[in-house]
Amino acid sequence: MQDQQARSSLSILYVEDNPADAFLFEQALAAGGTPYSLTVLGDGEAALDFIQSSSVLPDLVVLDLNLRSVDGLTVLRALKADGRWRSVPVQVFVEASDPNHERANHLGADLCRAKPTDWDAWPNLIEAITKLGSHETARRAAG
Repeated sequence: MQDQQARSSLSILYVEDNPADAFLFEQALAAGGTPYSLTVLGDGEAALDFIQSSSVLPDLVVLDLNLRSVDGLTVLRALKADGRWRSVPVQVFVEASDPNHERANHLGADLCRAKPTDWDAWPNLIEAITKLGSHETARRAAG
């Protein structure tokens, strides 16, 4: 599940503690056709360590809120509090009816969507995610 590199690929950090969900996300990305590099971190604690130690920022963070040990809201709060990471767009997986949906928006999530429950729903989500990340890629190239 590590780095599928291509020139001008979209770099994505995915924080997900369910290996099956991480695998499904990667399959949906691959089917979407956008070149990407994917780094998967298996829990919120690893994400907090990565935020503090990484010298290279991804174009996009995809974050599951329901993580063991350190929850996704804590990770989102850390991302948006860190000056280097603040501008990196964050897609949060959360149901619209979940109270954490509003909390995630308040903390600065750029996109809040539920994880698709069937394969046919993934293409629309992947399109939204890649557009979000592509804006960041273009911004960095220009600036």
